[in-house]
Amino acid sequence: GRQDYWACVFGGMQWLEFGQDWTVRRYEMAVPEWLENGMMLVDVGARSDNRSVADQLNRDNNELLHMVKMLAHRMRWGIETDRGLDFVGACMDYSFAAKVMLTPFMVTEEVGQVYALGKMAGACGGRLMGAGGGGYMLFLCQDDKWDDVYEAMFDHGYRPERVVVDRVGASWVD
Repeated sequence: GRQDYWACVFGGMQWLEFGQDWTVRRYEMAVPEWLENGMMLVDVGARSDNRSVADQLNRDNNELLHMVKMLAHRMRWGIETDRGLDFVGACMDYSFAAKVMLTPFMVTEEVGQVYALGKMAGACGGRLMGAGGGGYMLFLCQDDKWDDVYEAMFDHGYRPERVVVDRVGASWVD
């Protein structure tokens, strides 16, 4: 969960590398217009104790942990080389599936339904944000499918929101 604080402080999109000695390397990434325009955030509504989800994480499964890390690198490469929403969305889907295999507590029935609803409505990819068990689902949608996914979510009682990336980060307010 250390990455959450870094994202809030700096804003924009960051690539963070955490060392075992608690060092952090931060690299700013450009947010392509196609990515920002394709992002949709859906409040699933359910919340969980993030510690309980993290405690159930199967850290012994190095193969899955390495897959999640490799998929993060593929997403970064896809964004930096303008591979588009379909490529990055597929990486998100695989990453989400791998994380679900790491802990069954990550996906509640409602989270699974929201994910399936988004995919059936035409989302390129989706994943749960945070430690799991509830919270927010991030979807990537092509321009011609964005409204379809929005309407599907809205029709089922969810409040989908367009994502606008904050490029400033935290600031002092008097």
